[in-house]
Amino acid sequence: MFRDKDRKPWTKVERVPQGGEPYLFRERFADWPDLSHPNAVKKMFRGIPKFNDDKPKHRAFTVNDMFVEVVRSDFDELDRADGKEEYTVWLIKDQQKVDVPAHLHGHFYSGNCYIVIYVYLRKNTLRHMIWTWEGKHCSKVDAGSAALLGKEEYKKMSRHPFLKQQAVFENKEPVQFLWAFNGKYFVHQGHYEDPISATNPRMFHLRGTPQLPMHAIEVEAAQSSKLNSRDSFVVLSDKCNWVWHGRGTISSAEHLAQSDQLANGLHAWSQGKELR
Repeated sequence: MFRDKDRKPWTKVERVPQGGEPYLFRERFADWPDLSHPNAVKKMFRGIPKFNDDKPKHRAFTVNDMFVEVVRSDFDELDRADGKEEYTVWLIKDQQKVDVPAHLHGHFYSGNCYIVIYVYLRKNTLRHMIWTWEGKHCSKVDAGSAALLGKEEYKKMSRHPFLKQQAVFENKEPVQFLWAFNGKYFVHQGHYEDPISATNPRMFHLRGTPQLPMHAIEVEAAQSSKLNSRDSFVVLSDKCNWVWHGRGTISSAEHLAQSDQLANGLHAWSQGKELR
């Protein structure tokens, strides 16, 4: 081949097997079949297709396929709080930690930041969890102070073998955080120091699924347009308290019991009393 064409000694020679021709080789032939079509593949390989050309099968689609079950994968040991756990909650104020009374554990305000130390017993082992909670309307100073003070607490407790730390943001609470409070988690608008108004009604949106405990999130403006038929709401006023259930809510006894528990907790909070 070199002698007939008088090619240079540095000419490159490649071996090309049938069926494995590279693109630079196939582009030299104008009538080379397009292998992306089944007919071309059958022609190229003498009628023997190299892939499964069966038509895709479609399965029936139901509304239940739109709902994904929540799986507690990373923190399976954090099951329902059984009342034996210990909580330490600090409010961040002026870059310092302020103790939150025990009857207000689980009540968070959108304009503040908190540090929560959760101690629980699982599998005969004492475990510790440190959460820094940031409200949606908190200041950058409070958010930075919460992160630094939370880091200091982590260093102080580093001697514990089962210690974890995690940042929690309002409306993006992790599953284990909700299970730790187990139906006693409330988020209020405003700041911790704001007085409770006895005249203006306040509305709380009750959220929860069969896989998650219910919790109450205050609606910024108590208006009927905020209601929706898929959830439950609690309305607090100076004359009466209401629990409103939409037509599409879960009508199970457990759902109704959790709704009543949240409503009782909000009523006790509005009266400045401790929920027993």
